[in-house]
Amino acid sequence: RGGRRAAASQTMSARVRIYPVFIPHLGCPHACVFCNQHEITGAAADEAMRQLNSLIENPPQGTAYELAFYGGSFTAIPAEQQLRYLEAAGKAMERGTVCSIRLSTRPDAVNEEILERLLRYGVKTVEMGAQSMQDRVLALSGRGHSAADVQRASALIREAGLKLVLQMMTGLPGSDPETDIETARALLALKPDGVRI
Repeated sequence: RGGRRAAASQTMSARVRIYPVFIPHLGCPHACVFCNQHEITGAAADEAMRQLNSLIENPPQGTAYELAFYGGSFTAIPAEQQLRYLEAAGKAMERGTVCSIRLSTRPDAVNEEILERLLRYGVKTVEMGAQSMQDRVLALSGRGHSAADVQRASALIREAGLKLVLQMMTGLPGSDPETDIETARALLALKPDGVRI
């Protein structure tokens, strides 16, 4: 946990830093071959709320933070839980501790209703785990979505006026350097604001 808090001091730019909150791996019905979020983050719902309350009650001094919900598919968790996190984040924004919110999710957990909710609560950036734009690779990896889902969700996010960051993975089952390059090109064609590899 100390390492996660230390990560809050990572510089995003000269003025804004990331304050990561690791949410529990809830809502996602899939078991991707590369994923064990509970083991990776050790996050629990109570721990995430403790982190948020600490940010509100004891704000760090001297800089504004971008609050980042990581470690799970935020928009796939139950709406009631999303609202709890977003309302707490909103309190931090009201106090000036947080200047914006980003979160990570998956393509099949994005629709207009969800995006409207995110906009209402001050979310500015959505990082979406595309991983591959090859349907065979996605199926072999147990992703539970298609390349078409990535295209559809990307278009919705951009149309909503949110920043879009796409995440890809190389070396997945059924992939090779050629298909990984094809994925990179396909993701760039979606005109994201950023890509994580």
